[in-house]
Amino acid sequence: MKKVFVTGCSGYLGGTISSHLHHLGYGVIGSSRNNIPELGKVLGHEVIYCDLLKGVPDLHEVECLIHCATPNDVISRENDGGYPLAVNGVKRLIDHASYCGVNKIILLSTVQVYGQDLIGTIDELTPVCCNNDYALNHFFSEEVARLAAKKTSIDIVCLRLPNIFGLPATSTVSRQTLVPFCFVDDLLTQGKITLRSSGLQTRNFLHVSQVSTVVEKLLDISHSGYSLFNLSSTWYPTIAEIAELCISVASEDFALKASIDLKSLHPSVSNKFLFKENAISPDCHPHAVKSLMRSTVSSLIMLQLKSL
Repeated sequence: MKKVFVTGCSGYLGGTISSHLHHLGYGVIGSSRNNIPELGKVLGHEVIYCDLLKGVPDLHEVECLIHCATPNDVISRENDGGYPLAVNGVKRLIDHASYCGVNKIILLSTVQVYGQDLIGTIDELTPVCCNNDYALNHFFSEEVARLAAKKTSIDIVCLRLPNIFGLPATSTVSRQTLVPFCFVDDLLTQGKITLRSSGLQTRNFLHVSQVSTVVEKLLDISHSGYSLFNLSSTWYPTIAEIAELCISVASEDFALKASIDLKSLHPSVSNKFLFKENAISPDCHPHAVKSLMRSTVSSLIMLQLKSL
């Protein structure tokens, strides 16, 4: 049984990953800045308070650190842009991990470091092109980790993630800015899904359970120094297709009628891109990922209807 420490357990991915590893029998300790007692009960493992801008957690006897407490899109829009957490917080955490003898660090990042609307074949050697604070924060964290891998003996693995979806592990997570959360919210409150564009932007979607499975596999894989992987599924829908799927689920499962309100005709064409497969990408057919999205939308609608 490996002892694993997961930061950001009150967040979207942190809670799901820590809960997944706990149920598999790993010795999991999580950290959060919020709702510590309640969070520990829901996730089923120990959760301690930690604010990386004020201090670092005790990592003695920890074999692997999984860092999920990176600035999300909301924090990245705050006054300081989330940069202190992305740079100082990550450096402080990695330095302490090295001091405590941690063997491996898994750092979650985003494929948005390549740009907003990706084009062509994307792999780990594709040039970085950050065009928002969220992407830049993650790239800064990656570079802090890359430098640390040169100075220490820790194996550091960076995972760049595409659009993530799925139900969160705890009720503390509120990500109404993410697709399909925002679409379900519009559908139920306005009777329509409003798109500020044509909806032709192509994206890649990966379910939270697939991310957890990849993290699990990485715990038993030995790397030397710094490693970088793009995670992706085989499903590349447009934003409009996701909106249409939400409307279809609402109609078929709940007899709710809704429409799509387009506020722009741009872009006029879809961006076409493809992630070059790597050894640890989840093996999942596009129809299977789409089925997971449909199930997620149905569950989100049901949960919101119950709360009304």
